[in-house]
Amino acid sequence: MMRRILVDAARARGSNKRGGGAVKVNVDEAPIISPEPAASLVALDDALKAFSTVAPRQAKLVELRYFGGLSEEEIVGVLKISPRTVRRDWEFAKSWLMRELSR
Repeated sequence: MMRRILVDAARARGSNKRGGGAVKVNVDEAPIISPEPAASLVALDDALKAFSTVAPRQAKLVELRYFGGLSEEEIVGVLKISPRTVRRDWEFAKSWLMRELSR
């Protein structure tokens, strides 16, 4: 769910409807806002969709870790796999996604 929320927000910021090109800045959040994360978040979502067709468990792990903020131990409990499998899947997912995003 968090993945959908973040990706939808990133896409909405990039839209041309209703002044989509204008940057809305809250004074409290001004130092952390950048136009770059929105584009990279959409690219990550697209790559993650492609990855989920190749390796669904590893794609779920990326969702839980990146979008959900879960730790390695929490992912072990959620996916019911060993800690070593989580580490191995995370390394595989990172390398696959980096290759896909660098194209």
